[in-house]
Amino acid sequence: MRVLVVCTANVCRSPFAAALLANRLVAADPGTTITVSSAGSRAHHGAAACEVAAAMATDGGFPILGHASRPLDVSTIEGADLILTAEAAHRSAVSRLVPGARARTFTISEA
Repeated sequence: MRVLVVCTANVCRSPFAAALLANRLVAADPGTTITVSSAGSRAHHGAAACEVAAAMATDGGFPILGHASRPLDVSTIEGADLILTAEAAHRSAVSRLVPGARARTFTISEA
């Protein structure tokens, strides 16, 4: 299973949430085949994680050092089995790019 986490810039919320989710999945099942990635609805390619998210992730034991932001695109959406978004606006951005992805796209609070 492939999970995609989406926010706006892909430098704070989505990389942090993706790292947290991946960390928890591995802790629950070290042999998990679930992969978690992130993207941003208005991201600029290659930006580093924000300092706050990077510090929080490192303090939590799941560093996101080396993160490089990536824009949300059709191939990224089509490659995901489950899409979790930070806000309803991000869910709408996913649906605009790939209308058929609506059934597997949820805000984090909905999930």
